[in-house]
Amino acid sequence: MAPRAAALLCGVAAVFGGDPTKPHFHGPTRTPFDPKDDIAPPLKSADLAKLADGEIITVQSSDATSGGGCAVEDIRAPPDVVWSQLLTFETYPDKVPKVRECANYEVTKSSDEEVMKTRYGVKVVPGLSMEYYLRHVFHPRKNALTWTLDYEKQSDIDDCHGIWRVVPHPERPEWSRVEYAADLKLRGGCPQFVIDILTKKALVDACTWLKVESEKQYAGEVASGRGAAPSGPGGFPKVLVDAPRRLFDNAGEVIDDVLGDIEQGVVDLGNSALKSATDALSMIPGFRERVSAPLRDLTRAYNDVPGPDPVAVPVAQFAPKGRRWLRKSRPADDDASAA
Repeated sequence: MAPRAAALLCGVAAVFGGDPTKPHFHGPTRTPFDPKDDIAPPLKSADLAKLADGEIITVQSSDATSGGGCAVEDIRAPPDVVWSQLLTFETYPDKVPKVRECANYEVTKSSDEEVMKTRYGVKVVPGLSMEYYLRHVFHPRKNALTWTLDYEKQSDIDDCHGIWRVVPHPERPEWSRVEYAADLKLRGGCPQFVIDILTKKALVDACTWLKVESEKQYAGEVASGRGAAPSGPGGFPKVLVDAPRRLFDNAGEVIDDVLGDIEQGVVDLGNSALKSATDALSMIPGFRERVSAPLRDLTRAYNDVPGPDPVAVPVAQFAPKGRRWLRKSRPADDDASAA
């Protein structure tokens, strides 16, 4: 290490020093994020194209002692998988760059939120480690995780706050759209390259590890049969039994009632009947864009299932009540019905 860099790090080491037995040097100096805050940068058509290609959209800023920014990314996994990655803090040392220690020291729950106070040990560069204490608040009904310093304990950083927001992707079933924003202020005497590592680089690193780990977890769930295969740009994959039950998670009783009406008049649904069901669903006000296109993809997948044997698919994967079955007829059965 160059002498000047070593001297700078020695100066930083003399300043830093977290202490859980003492309160922080001050209270909040920044307004915490609200779960309802609009944190994402405006997305233009070019940004949406980049997101579709797997890129991360970022907006960043920094000065002599602080930095922050926001980011948006699309993840090929549903929100529950993404949240499982974000909320298991004890696994951060195995997957988050520079985090060497991470553990909750206090957890409280209520009907609306869960508060998790967490100690972090971070190795910034060789010879420089930092310790800080965060107060996370998970707002499940608002699809958000916010955090600030725990001001009851003394941290190496001067102040920080941030937010994760995870929602279902607006177009791709089994995908998530993730928004992230953070603002960090360091104490005096910190070299600029350390500020850049903890702000600019950390913004991209945070989004990158979350995408990698979430998609790896969900791919494992799909391979083991515990999850539905995520759709690509064209909609559902051509494997009917993997059609995601989450498609109708929010469609509610309207969809269920329509399926019930279809069931009354149809026992063995052939391809034409399934298309009719698709058309009927697409006529429901307000559900055309959300439901019609994926169901048409499902019809195509249904038509492409090879082999003469029937393919039985429980409607429990699609409708809340889950008492009905769809069955593809044998080609001979279709011919007989036509006769």
